[in-house]
Amino acid sequence: MPENIIYYDGVCNLCSSSVRFILMIDKNEIFDFKPLQQADLNEELRSQIPRNIDSIILLNGENVLVKSDAIIIIFEKLGGFWYYLSYLKYLPKSIRDKIYDFIAENRYKLFGKKDSCEIISRK
Repeated sequence: MPENIIYYDGVCNLCSSSVRFILMIDKNEIFDFKPLQQADLNEELRSQIPRNIDSIILLNGENVLVKSDAIIIIFEKLGGFWYYLSYLKYLPKSIRDKIYDFIAENRYKLFGKKDSCEIISRK
């Protein structure tokens, strides 16, 4: 069972497309996926996540990563060509997260929104 769970916005077209893309290249089944709308985070994990977070969340073992930090670890774990994108970690976090926040704030306008939560699995 994967120890890496990606929590995503299940009504966001960009988020759902990103999850399907990761599934396509995650041949070693490193990641599992859960929509934020159905997140079953325990209280200990909830305390590690900023309130009202509007972000991807990566539960990496016992570590909780959000925003650009989560994206970078996903790239690292996917390996191959994708590993090179993890070099974005050398950009200052404030710049990475500013870019992430801009996309997150505008994702529904740019990519659309579903009427209901999409649950994606490996089937």
